[in-house]
Amino acid sequence: MHDLVYEVKRMAERNRDGSLGTQHERKRVLMLCAEQLVEMGYKELHAHDLKGRHVNKLVARWKTEALSRSTFDNRLAALRYWAEKVGRVSILPRTNDVFQLPKRERIPRVSRARELPLDLSQVSDAYVRMSLELARSWGLRRKESLLLQPHQADKGTHLLLQGSWCKNGRPREIETLMPRQRDSLAAAKALVPTPTSSLIPEGSLFIDQRYKVDWWSRKLGLQGMHSLRHMFAQETYRYLTQMEPPIMGGPTWQEMDAAQQQADEDARGALSRMLGHNRLEITRVYLG
Repeated sequence: MHDLVYEVKRMAERNRDGSLGTQHERKRVLMLCAEQLVEMGYKELHAHDLKGRHVNKLVARWKTEALSRSTFDNRLAALRYWAEKVGRVSILPRTNDVFQLPKRERIPRVSRARELPLDLSQVSDAYVRMSLELARSWGLRRKESLLLQPHQADKGTHLLLQGSWCKNGRPREIETLMPRQRDSLAAAKALVPTPTSSLIPEGSLFIDQRYKVDWWSRKLGLQGMHSLRHMFAQETYRYLTQMEPPIMGGPTWQEMDAAQQQADEDARGALSRMLGHNRLEITRVYLG
């Protein structure tokens, strides 16, 4: 392993910002960036010597590889992390627009939401059934639906997710709005053996349970568990606005009156928080 690759690897391992998944992905991207710099001739470079020209060289290389905009953004986020840790934040611009990157793909006009079958008895693992139901009822990500400790998370008026269960290590609250949420949480609490138990059976590993959830998601035609988050988002939008989401044929912003526009904006703000997103515009993926 080249010195530069080893240095960024150790840097990522020393600084444990975010969830374990975030840390692992950041380390992978940082090591990739270092390996590519070495391949491009920067064999004497050390981590603390990172400069703007090195970033520009990487971006130029990535443009020849026809990467997606999201991949560009992820890699540049890792480089900003690198620059921050070596005290060179100023070598990168505040936004990625300076690099003239490809535009993000257009928001799909077809809903990705999928509903759970009414009868889940074919799913032999009770914990998998419960994870699927919680993802549908509360809009949980796959990891969250496995690591959730239902007794600890239940706060009556809302579900409180610990940072260690969530993407990027950010805790969040999901409001209790509909009966299905209370019913699923009560069932989850009845299923787990202790107040500190998660939706991973005792004696099982996270990775093994994740494989089971993925397998059953495909078997049920869900196109991944994320489609259940889409269904949750659309159902919650209907509850909060009394309108169909635009992606399901509801009125567009231009077709709404002032009261409807305010309801739409309020609902998207609430959903953005409940789904764990920082940017309001992300709700367009779920709602149109």
